Amino acid sequence: MKRRMNRLKGAGILMAAVVAAGSLQIPATLQVEAAESVPASEEMVVEESIFGAASSQGAQLNFSNIGATFNVKDYGANTSLDDNYPAFQAALDAANAYQKNHPGSQCKVIIPKGTYRIKGESGHGLIVYSNTWIYAEGATIKRRSDYNWHLMQTDMSGKGYNVTRNVKIEGGIWDGQGTETKNDNSVFRFAHASNMAFINCTVQNSFNAHIIELGGVKGFTAQGCTVRKYSQNDSSLKKEAIQLDICNNKTIMPGTATDDALCSDVLIENNTFTDLYRAVGSHSAVVGLYYDNVVIKNNVFSNIKGKAINTYNYTNCIISGNTFTNCCEAIDFRAMSMNKQYNGSFYAPANRSTPKAGGLKANLLISKNKITTDTASGHEAPDAAIRVFGAKVDSAYYANGKLAIPKGNYYVEGVRIENNTISGKANGISLGDVRGATLSNNTITGCKRSGVQIADGSKVTISGGKIQKNARNGVLVEKSSTAYLKGGKYEKNSVNGVNVTNSKINISGKCTIAQNGSHGISLTAKSKNCKINNVTVKSNKGNGIAINKGSSLTMTGGTVSNNKKNGISVAASTLTVKKIKVNSNKKNGIGFAGASKGNVNNSKILKNAKSGITANNGSLNISGNEIKDNSKYGISLSGSAKAASLKKNTLSNQGRNEIVVSGGAKAPIKTTVSTKLNAVTSNMKQVTGTAHPKSKLTVKAGNKTIGTGIASTNRQYSIRIAKQKKGTKIEVSNTDTNKNIFNRTVKIVK
Repeated sequence: MKRRMNRLKGAGILMAAVVAAGSLQIPATLQVEAAESVPASEEMVVEESIFGAASSQGAQLNFSNIGATFNVKDYGANTSLDDNYPAFQAALDAANAYQKNHPGSQCKVIIPKGTYRIKGESGHGLIVYSNTWIYAEGATIKRRSDYNWHLMQTDMSGKGYNVTRNVKIEGGIWDGQGTETKNDNSVFRFAHASNMAFINCTVQNSFNAHIIELGGVKGFTAQGCTVRKYSQNDSSLKKEAIQLDICNNKTIMPGTATDDALCSDVLIENNTFTDLYRAVGSHSAVVGLYYDNVVIKNNVFSNIKGKAINTYNYTNCIISGNTFTNCCEAIDFRAMSMNKQYNGSFYAPANRSTPKAGGLKANLLISKNKITTDTASGHEAPDAAIRVFGAKVDSAYYANGKLAIPKGNYYVEGVRIENNTISGKANGISLGDVRGATLSNNTITGCKRSGVQIADGSKVTISGGKIQKNARNGVLVEKSSTAYLKGGKYEKNSVNGVNVTNSKINISGKCTIAQNGSHGISLTAKSKNCKINNVTVKSNKGNGIAINKGSSLTMTGGTVSNNKKNGISVAASTLTVKKIKVNSNKKNGIGFAGASKGNVNNSKILKNAKSGITANNGSLNISGNEIKDNSKYGISLSGSAKAASLKKNTLSNQGRNEIVVSGGAKAPIKTTVSTKLNAVTSNMKQVTGTAHPKSKLTVKAGNKTIGTGIASTNRQYSIRIAKQKKGTKIEVSNTDTNKNIFNRTVKIVK
């Protein structure tokens, strides 16, 4: 669903004159000019949130009521000056005075083309006030090397969201000169404000600090901007270029009131972020309070040494249509530290209310992003291209005598990750302590770890998509998690296509798990109550399906074929299959070992290079199956294997005996003699061969019975038939007391 909105509209209004405000002196040369015209019909299409609520529209600005225009050159600004701070601030002060004396009006401050140096005053940078449009197209504003403060800021003295309102900064290169100044103050710092916008700006070059720092800003837009160049001399300072923060304490936002005002209604779109440690987000949060309605879309992130987008406690968030290249990680979305202990970036509420543990109802959509992670020199060690996680906190943490983080589970719920293309030197998608997440139609290829990692009690649905050629598993499900795979391709991963350890999985739909370096599906470490329905598992270099260490699987329908080891391998675990096809595997069709339990019913087990079903231990029920053309035995039971039920199976054309029961194995029937049918020609009137002693034999040509007989006590038989044509298939069969049918087929060749 989409919603159209008008944003940042402007209309030209010509004013007759500019008047003095209070004691402020306005230069006589000041000219009042018409506001720059912006088409009133300008519209933007904004995605709605995944549950139907309107997503962020960013700053709600409409500079159509320009009362006066102020040019910094009229206040003494000059590109030849060593410090243009006085002239710039005088123009900003004049605009502020004018709009105060003309309620409802707005002002435009123009910075003409050229390069301007700014030193500033001790303790603060240029101060911008409400209802101000700064137009700096073609201008470069540089912080002077000996200036140790922000280049521009708002009034920091008040609380709430309306200390400063309605500010648009359009155009210009705003240069913090971080490599020259070596000061750790942001280029821009806005707090307790509403409706702030950066349009078509370049903001760059900070040192140990954010580039644009926002604390308690409601309604923010960054559109068409370039944000770049972060340097540091302290590896612990991992700063976001655009920082969304909360005014909780003096550590987070020094110099501001502590009222827990945080950022909301944020729109960051069509920007370029490059040569940074982190690009967008937050690294501070308050338990129980949330950054709300944040849209980050259609941006380009390149050469990001850490996390391109780093978020704590975000709700109603859309991250869509972005391109990430040479980034350590693209998106890190969290509700709590993964360390199960205190994370220094989470704080107690400033109002001293008691925080409560609980999950984060994220309402998060991550879609249509193109991501390539990398570990170039100076980059952090990556974990995943996309990482979403909460955590269980084992013990409460107190900060400054106050309860900061109560003991409990800080899980994340309400997550959709869809239609992303991911590759690089980390996991593709990593989810921890996430509930009700859906991953749909993602392409995850060539990651140096697993395509998808699901951990810490997460419940995740994966639908469609391709997870291929990753250096570890296609999908890893671990640590008591549950995954639902509905369709999709899991192919050519270096280890397992799907690896489940101490967790649960349900795989269904048109799902193909093929050509993986080890097993197609691996279940281990008590992965119980797993289910597979109508899935294709083929051409894997290990077993098609491996079930180990107390795991259990029920499989209905589907095919397990052409795997280089067993089709299905079961070790000290439980397998129940019905109506499946296990064929052309390079070892056994289904193999049981250890104290396993097996129920193999109404399935086709065909053309495997060794036996159809083999067991050296465990308790089995085998009934109603078609077991055909296996190179060794149809069914082989040995050691301590027990078959309580072995009935109504049809065993045809095994390389050796149909059923072998050896060692201490127990079954309701004894070892069978391989049913053999000697060669038959078109002029023969009898068929001969061997079968189980005294067994009743039926000879058929197609579906027509052409002869019957009984094998002798020495297993031989000779049965009269009518002559048959060349090419006719002749089948001889016999049935035991458990209604198992043993067949042998030959073709008349001459």
